[in-house]
Amino acid sequence: MPLSNKKLTTSEKETRSKQYAEDMQKLRERLENMKVAKKKIDEEIADERHREYLVNMQEVGAHATDKIGPGFTVEEYKEIIDYFFTVDEVIDFVMSERARKAAVANSPEPAEAATDTFEETSEVKETEPYKDELLSGEDSESA
Repeated sequence: MPLSNKKLTTSEKETRSKQYAEDMQKLRERLENMKVAKKKIDEEIADERHREYLVNMQEVGAHATDKIGPGFTVEEYKEIIDYFFTVDEVIDFVMSERARKAAVANSPEPAEAATDTFEETSEVKETEPYKDELLSGEDSESA
């Protein structure tokens, strides 16, 4: 109901007030419904991302098992992988891949940044702070 400059009678004002109250209640209900729908969608997104993560980790685990071989306990696999990260070449490779991935993520033209290879980025020493992180086994993305 648009406002106008004409004088309203008390009865018209009461009618308008009731209509505004009804409209506001409908909007509150609609807003509440939208909040519930948004929460449901956000939960579905989180579940899908978690499933994608689990599938990814299972694939990584399967690949590691294929390379290392079966028959080790989880603790033994952890020890072997931890040992990998004591090798300087492995650390340098992982740091260069992180740098390349960050460059791709921050680049306005990801196709060009994605063409970097390990050999091209292995000399970048800006990534040295990651070395301590890699050696300690911490992951910056889980923070």
